[in-house]
Amino acid sequence: MAELTTEDAIVAAALDLAGARGWSAVTMTEIAAAAEVPLAETARLFPDKGAVLDGLGRMVDAAMLSGGPADTDESPRDRLFDVIMRRFDALAAHKAGVESVLRGLRGDPLTVLARLPGVERSAAWTLELAGVAVGGLGGALQVRILALALARVTWVWLRDESPDMAQTMKELDRVLANAEPLLSRVGQGFVRRKNKPKDELVNEDQPADS
Repeated sequence: MAELTTEDAIVAAALDLAGARGWSAVTMTEIAAAAEVPLAETARLFPDKGAVLDGLGRMVDAAMLSGGPADTDESPRDRLFDVIMRRFDALAAHKAGVESVLRGLRGDPLTVLARLPGVERSAAWTLELAGVAVGGLGGALQVRILALALARVTWVWLRDESPDMAQTMKELDRVLANAEPLLSRVGQGFVRRKNKPKDELVNEDQPADS
């Protein structure tokens, strides 16, 4: 396993504390101590707890990106499924902390609003890795649709106690199936591709036999 960066160590410590004591009760001083990082260095990297949440987003994005683009032989929906599951794999070790953070944010709308750009950035990278174009107004709408879908599936993941995340995968498949028509309408790059049987493939440049 790769050694954690200082930033990731601080984020991991914050999530561990949140899982044990509740996100709202955790202080930056406690996070620095748990991460064994000097408080001044912690404050330089993360001026407040909101910045720690931004760091969590970057950490999960990095784990997702490390897998590279999804298999181009799959449909856009299947590619999205694979890429999104990377995110839940990366969060698995910190599930209790993530739940504590999300429940704590329910009563903190200003922090939620401040984090929205990071959430949309993560959704944009998810689409990018799935080979879905995200430019223009249509792409912006796709990003927001996917961000909402991720939020929905995350709450199911938090309740999923199956060892193979079966409930999470079932919900993700359902959500993507429902979102697919809308994603297809508002943007480019999300088109279902139907593969012809091999015995039906012909060279379309050649005229048909008369």
